[in-house]
Amino acid sequence: MIAKTIVAAGALAAALFGLQSAALAQAPSFDSFVKSYYDADYAAHPVAATRAGIHDYDAQVDDMTAEGQAREIARLHAALATLTAIAPTSLSAKDRDDREVLIGTIKGALLDDETIQYWR
Repeated sequence: MIAKTIVAAGALAAALFGLQSAALAQAPSFDSFVKSYYDADYAAHPVAATRAGIHDYDAQVDDMTAEGQAREIARLHAALATLTAIAPTSLSAKDRDDREVLIGTIKGALLDDETIQYWR
């Protein structure tokens, strides 16, 4: 009986480790997306990058032309589509929360850019 319990506990631990490993394997994909999103966001908004302490874009300003805004809107829609395609169940609890916050942030930026149009 004890041997069966030990074997069952070992099988359960292996299954849980397998699930954890699968979740960790998905995390770099999310991390990679987040890094590329913010790299593109700071390139699109050099003033915000400078405020955040990133000085790669200090000699530039945001493109406030209609064409620049159209590119920004397209970038945000593409990022939102990529982000919503990432299954929340494949992420850790922290990354799920970060995913939801980033989705809300992008939707807010799209509301500003497409509907409210502060840039005009």
